[in-house]
This record gives sequence, structure tokens and C-alpha cells, in this order.
Amino acid sequence: MILTQLEVALKLIAIRVKNDSICVIKIEDENLELVTSDNPVIASNNNPERFAPFDPTNILKLPLDSKHILMLMPECAEGLEKRIFRIISRRPFAEIEKLTANYSQMQNSERYIFGSKKALESYLITKQESERPLEEGENMADVFAKLKELGL
Repeated sequence: MILTQLEVALKLIAIRVKNDSICVIKIEDENLELVTSDNPVIASNNNPERFAPFDPTNILKLPLDSKHILMLMPECAEGLEKRIFRIISRRPFAEIEKLTANYSQMQNSERYIFGSKKALESYLITKQESERPLEEGENMADVFAKLKELGL
């Protein structure tokens, strides 16, 4: 079984080297930091009905440090394959990048989340606030205002 997986992985590498591009996203905001985990590579697919680990159409994301995300983009248009793209993400998009990347790390982690104290505390506050039930008498406008203060 392991030999079969290695053979499939080697075939996948050959396919991805021919067709994929690399994107490095930099979060340009001193108040926003990424976390990572013990299982940091996030695989997603625009066609969730057929998601498989060795699918060459999967998008692969990996936080490199507290400010950078590496993304392997599959099936690029002709002329865009084998390229490296650099994106500087500023507010409000930087906040969205941080939130989605950190959420993905938490969901994908097996046991541990890693990051600076500031990044971990920020993540836990956001997680706690976004997952709590509404209190009696609390309206959605108040909730949205509080979430906006947290950067959501």
C-alpha cells in the first residue's frame, strides 16, 4: 500500500511540475499574524464532490511564517504555468487571509497549533467570539459590530 502511494505521489509531482504555478501571499499588516499546526498543508478543491488527496486539481496552501502563505495553484491557463506570483495582501483582504488560513490550520491540526503568543491569543479570541451562542436580548447588529471590531 505504501509503495502504491509513493508511485501515485511521484506521478502527481510530474503532473504538477508541468501545469502548476506558485503564489506567495504576504500579509502586510503588523497587527495580523498567521498560525500553523502539526499538519500544516491545507488541500482544497473547487469541486468538493470529488476531493481526493492525490488529485492534481487540489489547491495546496502552507503558512511559511507569521506573514507569508505559499500556495500551489493547479491547472493554470496556458502561459501561466510554471510561474511564481507574489501578492501583497492589505486590509480588509489581509484580515480575510489571516482568518481563513488560521481557521484551516485549526481544522486540519491533529494535536498542536503553533504561533506567537499574540497570534494564538488573537485566534482564540476570534474563535470564542465567532462560535458563541447569542445571548438573550442580543441582536445581530450588535454581534456584527463586535465581530467587525475583531477583524471579521
